[in-house]
Amino acid sequence: MALDLKSLARRYLFDTEVVRLMGLVVLVKPFGLATQMLMANFFGAGPRYDAYALAFFMVTFFSAVIGNVFTAVVVPYTIKLRDRLPSPELFGFQNMVLILFLLPAVAYTLLLMLGTGTIVDVVGPGLPAETKAYTVRMIRLMALPGVMLLFGAMGKAVLNLNNRFRFAAGMPVLNAAIILLAVALFHGRLGIWSFALGFGVSNALQVVLLWGLVGVRRHAVPVAPFIPPGSLRKLWSLCWMLMMIHAIALVYQFIDKMFASSLEQGSISSIAYANTILIFGVELFALTLVVVMFTRMAELVSAGDLRGFSDYVLDKMERVSRLVLPATLLLFISSGEIVRVVFMRGAFTPADAERTAGALAMYVLGLPAYVLCQMTARAFNSLQRMREMIWLSLLYLVTNVGGNALLIGPYQVKGLAISSSVAVYLYLVMSLWVLHRYRIGLQVGRWTAVLLKYHLIVFGTYLIYEISGFGDLMEVWDVRGRVLGDMLIAACKAAYIFFVYGGLLLLWNVIVSGRKPAH
Repeated sequence: MALDLKSLARRYLFDTEVVRLMGLVVLVKPFGLATQMLMANFFGAGPRYDAYALAFFMVTFFSAVIGNVFTAVVVPYTIKLRDRLPSPELFGFQNMVLILFLLPAVAYTLLLMLGTGTIVDVVGPGLPAETKAYTVRMIRLMALPGVMLLFGAMGKAVLNLNNRFRFAAGMPVLNAAIILLAVALFHGRLGIWSFALGFGVSNALQVVLLWGLVGVRRHAVPVAPFIPPGSLRKLWSLCWMLMMIHAIALVYQFIDKMFASSLEQGSISSIAYANTILIFGVELFALTLVVVMFTRMAELVSAGDLRGFSDYVLDKMERVSRLVLPATLLLFISSGEIVRVVFMRGAFTPADAERTAGALAMYVLGLPAYVLCQMTARAFNSLQRMREMIWLSLLYLVTNVGGNALLIGPYQVKGLAISSSVAVYLYLVMSLWVLHRYRIGLQVGRWTAVLLKYHLIVFGTYLIYEISGFGDLMEVWDVRGRVLGDMLIAACKAAYIFFVYGGLLLLWNVIVSGRKPAH
């Protein structure tokens, strides 16, 4: 019988559309990773990279918040309006919300450009003078492209609204390729400013391509802006809460950088380099899956099919947990090898590698919760239950800040990473509890049982790894510390984890199936 790869993917992985989007993420990551490797080689973990990491966050922070709110609010709300409004009025509504969401981003950009020095003093009170000077110049160069980043995100949301996922998901490939090219070609002449050049060009080109396709496909037309009666108040009631939620969720990154600015030089860079690896997992498993899930979840809620909604989320949670948790364990035990292979060359020193590997190992422990929280957040968005998410986000922020204050002294940068992972897991647990308290038939108990199953299996895998002494054997292998040697060690660890995890999962399924009553 011929091997049907599509059927296997649908059964054990995800729907075909999700797998295709994951493929695009896998394509883009070599570009982004190559850029970070070049940045590490040319600039190490010193003042210039610290300045880039801080400026990039400040420039993209507000656009990320507004873009996420636009997607989370406008997409489901527009789906509801499709059956109530004729096409001209629906397009008018779409044009109006585009204007409304762009205005605060423009205001924020003007604030960044006019008050840069004061803002940098607030964000990084402990920054050395050299790092601060680089940061101020970088923010001013990247502020305007930050607005284009938001406009591009809106174009992606409009395409996703019309079930055109692949073109929008392919834009990061273009973005990463242009930035890589700019750094590779102009780092000698422009230094760290070559990144700002690539950032600006890539965002401008994405706006042209995304909105060009939107216009060609007539997913937006130039009609007069229009707001249906009562819609403005409804949108505001949803937006202000969701904006607070996303702002709080992103502020923790600001808090981490503010705490790190008081540590040794290069600490902000170590956080940024570690997050380069972490974000790959988030984008691969969460952003691709959630893009497709969100439209389907909103449709199920709109149709009143909460049982179908619950079963749909349960299925995706199991598929995600099956893959993300063992991948997390592998990243945790191989953090040293990964950082040395990817970054340790040129200006990136062994001390930088050790600091970054420690941060990565602790940050990556929160990866499963990061991914799963993306799914629970979309559940709240689809149900339009935003108020509870504000309190959950505040809990997350308070937990993270408190953990930072307690752990930064004894553990330095690693303490910030530990605090982040603990906070995101607490956020996940509380999110599940709140969804369970709604009593609307979501069967959150089944969701929790699935998550506990895979966490227990992965914990058992780690215990076997430690008890067997396999990790100690890898530590004393004489190939350690060389690129090919570290790659070989990481591959051996991956094979070991794969076989142990697969065996325990098979054993669990055999035991559970044996306990089921015969029919």
